[in-house]
Amino acid sequence: MRHFIFQGFFLVLFCPRLFSAFEEKPFSARSAALGESLVGSSEGLDASHENPGALVFAERSGISLGHTALYGDTELPHNALSGVFSTKRFGAGGFFLTDFGSSLYREQEAGVSWAGKVADRAGLGVTLKRQDVEIERYGRLSAFQVDVGLFGRPLPKVGAGVCVKNMTQSKLSGTPEGAPALFSAGISVNALAQGPTSLAVVSESGGNVSWRVGQEAWLHPAFALRAGFETEPNRFTLGMGFRRSFFALDYAFLTDPLLPDQHSFNISFFQ
Repeated sequence: MRHFIFQGFFLVLFCPRLFSAFEEKPFSARSAALGESLVGSSEGLDASHENPGALVFAERSGISLGHTALYGDTELPHNALSGVFSTKRFGAGGFFLTDFGSSLYREQEAGVSWAGKVADRAGLGVTLKRQDVEIERYGRLSAFQVDVGLFGRPLPKVGAGVCVKNMTQSKLSGTPEGAPALFSAGISVNALAQGPTSLAVVSESGGNVSWRVGQEAWLHPAFALRAGFETEPNRFTLGMGFRRSFFALDYAFLTDPLLPDQHSFNISFFQ
């Protein structure tokens, strides 16, 4: 009963603006722990989703699997798979898949990305993605979207990026509703605690603006602590990461002003 009550609440909350749900769930544990502020500091396996322009700065190829019990409910899982592969001559590619919900309400998103260098210290990337919403008794609705991102390193310890998500604002099949475009911009400075300090702002075409900040601190070459904050809604984030030569484990804890807290996990493997 609790499960159906919660999903009913979720449908009432999100169905009037179906596409908002795709953007309100952190993609990875590292992104969540840093307040989703990675548009100017996204050089990992989540670059395809956070800022495709950063793909050319990924140090290694690999794949990552993530899981979140959204709002603390184990019956509302949010699962993600992402990957990055680099080439020396033809830039870098990436992909991501996400799946959220149950038989009553389900969201799925799949994207493929490619990026190339436009200067010695800058990369430009594009993501083509498909978004699907399936609601029991209403069927499946889908749309294709395009994201464009630019990422650069003006200084060795400074990163900056901008990204426009849902730039095409394609409509859900059979409905008059279009996806809101999301513009994000951010910077990162790797000057404190052996980790980046990141700041980002995200603006929705409907007028909502969210500010995000995060701090990563590598206390040991294999262990990091993370913390962040974001507005709209206001919530604090904490997390940690463990890294070895060929794999990494990440965890994040997120508060919420109205709903239960969340826990996110990622396991990654590198080439």
